[in-house]
Amino acid sequence: MKKIFIITFIITIVFPIYSQTIKKLAPLSKSETLDYSYNLDKDILTIYKINESKKQIYFENTEALWGGYQISKDKKTMIFWKNTFERSMPLYYLDGNTGDVKFLGKVPFGARMDATGIYLMNEDVYNSGVFTIFNLNTGKIVSEITWNVKNKEKWTSTGAVFDILRAAENGEYDFMILFSIERLCISKAFVKITSSKVFTEFDDSNLSEIQLRQSANYGNNFTGWY
Repeated sequence: MKKIFIITFIITIVFPIYSQTIKKLAPLSKSETLDYSYNLDKDILTIYKINESKKQIYFENTEALWGGYQISKDKKTMIFWKNTFERSMPLYYLDGNTGDVKFLGKVPFGARMDATGIYLMNEDVYNSGVFTIFNLNTGKIVSEITWNVKNKEKWTSTGAVFDILRAAENGEYDFMILFSIERLCISKAFVKITSSKVFTEFDDSNLSEIQLRQSANYGNNFTGWY
């Protein structure tokens, strides 16, 4: 597998997402952090502020989406979607450091907040391979990055999709992008917020389905994707 660097251009545009404050809460103290629970019966996301053993309700999203919420590594900020049963749904940003709850506009469900809780990466056009990184506090675009998977169209026509994740396994980068189909990873890349480069760890999109299955080494009895 070859390691490839793809260079893209950084652009700056003012307010491509709303970043509009809709509610002001009391800022968290240094010792307070956020936690949350989800009520499956009522579709309510309850966000708490925690100080040692003391737990108080901080904010509630009464039209929540199961799994449609992310929290920063320091547990001071969160994003969460309002469920409208669309690919792009209303997204909100809760910054416990300032107490601001901001409406960010309609954002694709697959968008990902970075570990710091300051940046958001999304793919505006489904399966385009073009990704935008926003500053959640200002709403400004930090960069726009294109990942040129070699045989993207061949795989998207049969169901392959891009997924954005935090780069937890690689501390040098902020985001990880997977190009996969039914849990089989075809291509994998990493993104650093401060750089205009996509680091492609591998791109096996030129291989056939049979070759990919064999390379996964699941054994002769394996009959489907992992």
